[in-house]
Amino acid sequence: MNMRTDISQALDLVETAPIMSERRVSLIGGLMVAIGPISLALFTPAMPEIVQAFGTTEAAVKMTLSLYFGGFAFAQLVCGPLSDGFGRRPITLAFMAIYLAASVLALMAPNIETLVVARFLQGVGAAVGVSVARAVVRDVFTHERSARIMNMIGILLALGPAIAPTLGGLTMELFGWHAIFVVMVLLGVVVMLVAIFALRETVTRDLSRIRPKALVASYGSLFRSSAAWSSPARPARSTPRRPCWPSF
Repeated sequence: MNMRTDISQALDLVETAPIMSERRVSLIGGLMVAIGPISLALFTPAMPEIVQAFGTTEAAVKMTLSLYFGGFAFAQLVCGPLSDGFGRRPITLAFMAIYLAASVLALMAPNIETLVVARFLQGVGAAVGVSVARAVVRDVFTHERSARIMNMIGILLALGPAIAPTLGGLTMELFGWHAIFVVMVLLGVVVMLVAIFALRETVTRDLSRIRPKALVASYGSLFRSSAAWSSPARPARSTPRRPCWPSF
């Protein structure tokens, strides 16, 4: 009888054990969330040089920031629901491929117009980090454990933009402004490798979640729920089927 009880308890532990550890989720989530702000902060020291390099105006170069923000904000409305339907890993890889291709395009941009387009696409690709990282935390953990992970991700998120301007300035001084986009290419490669080899799938593929009726119902629930507008550090109790909300 005791043996059966022990076996039952062991099976319960196996079933309830998370597929990834707290440290693993924290590091992966911090890297994914930080790629958007880092890509923004790395670029800003190079803006005066880019004005001279392309013989353009400051207003035109500032458009690279505006469209980056636009792509980053609105793509979350797309990549979040898509990750609910197709899975976290496939959508992460797809959007990071967009980011990586856009970084290469920015590196090789012959004019300011191409650079503006590339920066917009970079914002689109980087948006997956915010949406999927938080969704993975909600898929795997709840309550205090979720709060601890979100706090750790917040710390990593703060460190990235704090260091990135200095890194961007040094890179530009030593190797020129093109080298900043080389750093972004390398960052994109690192995130993709992490998604391939370290990130585990946390939600089952279910295309019914991205049907228009389901999406309308999900966003209606979002806007009706006051909890959706709370701090990201607050743990959200959920199951793997909870919609992946965008970050506003």
